[in-house]
Amino acid sequence: MQNSLITVLPPILVIFLAYLTHRIVTSLLIGILVSSLIYNNFAIIDSIKNVFQVLWNTTEIGNLTSINGLLESSGIMLFIFLLILGAIITLLTYSGSAEAFQNYINKKIKTAKGAQTASLLISNLFSIDDSFGCVSVGAIMHPITDKFKIARTKLAFLVNSLAPTMTIIVPISSWSAVIVSNISSAKVSTILKTKPLILSDPFYLYLGVIPFIFYSFIMITAVWFMVKYNISFGLLKKHENIAETTGNLFGGREYTPKKTKRSDNTESHIIDFVLPITFLISSILIFILYTGHFYLFGGHNNLLQAIQQGKPVLALMFGGLLTFIFSSIFLIAKKSIKFTDIFHITIEGFMLLLPSILVLILAWAFADILNHQLLTGNYLAYLLLKYINIKLLPVLFFIITLITAVGISSAWGAMAITIPIAINILASFFSRVQPIPVADIPIIYPLLGAILSGAVSGNHISPASDTIIITARSCQIPFIDLVKAQSAYSIPPLICTAFAFLISGFLVGILPLKFVLLISLCSGILLNFLILKFKNSNKN
Repeated sequence: MQNSLITVLPPILVIFLAYLTHRIVTSLLIGILVSSLIYNNFAIIDSIKNVFQVLWNTTEIGNLTSINGLLESSGIMLFIFLLILGAIITLLTYSGSAEAFQNYINKKIKTAKGAQTASLLISNLFSIDDSFGCVSVGAIMHPITDKFKIARTKLAFLVNSLAPTMTIIVPISSWSAVIVSNISSAKVSTILKTKPLILSDPFYLYLGVIPFIFYSFIMITAVWFMVKYNISFGLLKKHENIAETTGNLFGGREYTPKKTKRSDNTESHIIDFVLPITFLISSILIFILYTGHFYLFGGHNNLLQAIQQGKPVLALMFGGLLTFIFSSIFLIAKKSIKFTDIFHITIEGFMLLLPSILVLILAWAFADILNHQLLTGNYLAYLLLKYINIKLLPVLFFIITLITAVGISSAWGAMAITIPIAINILASFFSRVQPIPVADIPIIYPLLGAILSGAVSGNHISPASDTIIITARSCQIPFIDLVKAQSAYSIPPLICTAFAFLISGFLVGILPLKFVLLISLCSGILLNFLILKFKNSNKN
């Protein structure tokens, strides 16, 4: 059934069911089963076996038989990090540390706009990992935004708008390692014996591509623009009106958010919050450099090489674990909590994100079937690339990667599919002997920027997106509300990003690359501002 239109049916079905039923777990389970049935020619027994096999592989449970197996399982390490992060947040909440931080910010914030701006600023600080940002900022900021009657959907939108868009443009992040790995596997290298198609260091190529990830910059500036000028429309506007007039922050729903029990201690200070968070971010960065064999830690790599070769997911897990231990000892020593509190804090913290992890497992299993069995992404890519003009490559690959990311519910999966296709197509346009020096094909920068933009924008609007799921959980709202709000606000940046890549494709080769970047990106940002102002002036 591969290379057939039927392979596109499962993602369409999941999107439709998610919107219709608001039940993402049920929708994903049905999507997984339908995908497996298609792959196994509708043989029921084989399909069920395949579902269990995919779920087993996705969870990587088989790797738990040894320490080495665990350390090679990025999925398990990410799940452990999320559980630990939930425990850290619960610890800081129970001890009163989070409230001390919130009280400090409350003294500085006098308006609703100030609270929204603070949410964006804190998101920038936590951009080392999108999941980390989604969980932390939502949990930290919702008591503050509640005070100013800011709808929870608005907070979730602000958090999710910046988390993945910031992480993808930060060289020291969980995304950077995946991107560099995909570029390298697409036969981009400086090592001639590997027979590369394009002669370049993958990490340095990624650094050059960062300014061309137009969607991130357009979306980031758009969010700041919307906060500054109070631009609101659609579902978000409806929820904001309800919050302002009735005080209901959940779009009119009868919903009582779960609150973490507080310690009897009331003498917490802002340092009780700042120190653990600083320790967390610092320890993650140190572990990335350590696993990348940085020369200051006994290795042989310089800073950029260490970042390139580091293991960010492993760093997240160990950084989180050390932070929880350090924070527990610190808060016990301060008598903010008791040693006997640690057990129930840990359990409550694990339960905070356990439902999100369940959905992530299903979303990844669904993406795995689409990616490796039905080959949905490959079919979509080749279907849309039958007729190619090299100047249209950036805008075409932006659209293709966007559709693929939404279709398979995986930004990383979409990149893994489209980057090798793009590199091969680009190399085929040049008849010279390979490898081709990267300086001779400047269009590679907007081309790869388009792919990364398509991946992160697909992550923004897919109902099964991991960041949407985690953000909704962190802000304690139904995920479908965030999907609808995020989709409406992502449409203007999507249009403007496509426009920017269209311009860049035609200008490359005519103007120096820096002017191509300046003209394309500024055009996209300015057009987006105009669309937002127009939509805001015509809101109901």
